Amino acid sequence: MLDRYQQLLLDILHRDPTRPDREQFMDFQPADWEALTSAAIRYRLASQVHAYLTANSDLALRLPAHCCKGLQGTLKAQLNRNFEQYRRLCTVLQACASAGLPIILLKGLWLVEHIYRDPKARPSGDIDLLIHPDDMASFTRIARELSCSVPNGIANLQLLAPASNEYPLMYKNNETRLDVHWSIAHPLIEQPIDEQSIWDRSEATTVGGVPCRTLKLEDNLLYLCFHTAIHHRFVHVGARALLDIAQMIAQPPRVIDWGDLVVRAQDLGWARGTWITLDLVREHLGIAPPDSVLTALRPDDAPNENVRAKAMEILFL
Repeated sequence: MLDRYQQLLLDILHRDPTRPDREQFMDFQPADWEALTSAAIRYRLASQVHAYLTANSDLALRLPAHCCKGLQGTLKAQLNRNFEQYRRLCTVLQACASAGLPIILLKGLWLVEHIYRDPKARPSGDIDLLIHPDDMASFTRIARELSCSVPNGIANLQLLAPASNEYPLMYKNNETRLDVHWSIAHPLIEQPIDEQSIWDRSEATTVGGVPCRTLKLEDNLLYLCFHTAIHHRFVHVGARALLDIAQMIAQPPRVIDWGDLVVRAQDLGWARGTWITLDLVREHLGIAPPDSVLTALRPDDAPNENVRAKAMEILFL
C-alpha cells in the first residue's frame, strides 16, 4: 500500500486538474511539508512538485522556506548536471561521428530535450548508448581515446560482459557513467528480439545540437514500457518511469502510430509488459493511449488488482 506522500506525488502528477484535493494541505504541519518535498527529491520529481506548489499561491505561502529552498537547490543541481551531461555526451557523439560510427541514444537526455523540453525538468543519470555489435571494437578504441575506463588489453567491450550485453564505463575521472549496450535484451533472462530491426527503424535526431540516432518513436515508447515492466520488473524505477511514458504520450515529437506500436509490441513479445505499464499510467496519471490500443494489448490473464497494487509498491521501493 502506498503511503500518504507517495499517493500525493501521483496526484500532483495526475492530469486531472482537481487532483490533489488542496484542502488536504490546509492542515499540513512542517513535518508534512518536509516529508512531501523530501519524497519529491528522492523520487526525482522535484521539478514537477515545485511547479505545482509555486503555481498555487495559497500553497506557496504555506510551504516552509527551507522546503522551497531544498526543491530549488535540487533543480539547480539537476540543471547544472544535465548541462554537464550534454557536454560530455556531445564529445562522445562527435568522436563517433568523425569515425563514421552511428550511436542510438536511449532515454535520458533525449527525453529531456525532445519530450520534457526543459533542461531542469528531468534529471539525467547514466548515459545509455546502444552501439551496433559490428562497431563495438571501434567504439572501444574511441572510448579509450576519450579516457574512459576501458580495461587495459581489452579491444572489444563485448568480451567483458557476454552474459549481459552491456558494460558500464566511467568517463572523465568518474564524473559520468556511460552504460554501453550492444543489445536491448538481456540474453539470459529476457526473450531475444530482432535487434537489427531496432537499427533499421531508428530515426535521426540531434541532442545538444549534435546529430545522433534514437529509437523510432513507437519503439521508444515500447522501450520505456519494457525497461519498466520487463527489464526492471518495476523494481526501483520510481514514479518517474510512469511520468516519462505519460509525457511521451501527452506531447510526442510527432504523432504516434498506435497501430504500428501494437503490432511491434506483439512482434517483440512485449505486449503484456506494455499493457500493464500503459494501464498503470492511465490509472495513476490519467494519460493513456486510445482505448483500442489497451484492448488489443491486454492479455487474457491480465494481472488482478492485487498484482497491480504490488507493482506500484515495488515501483516506489
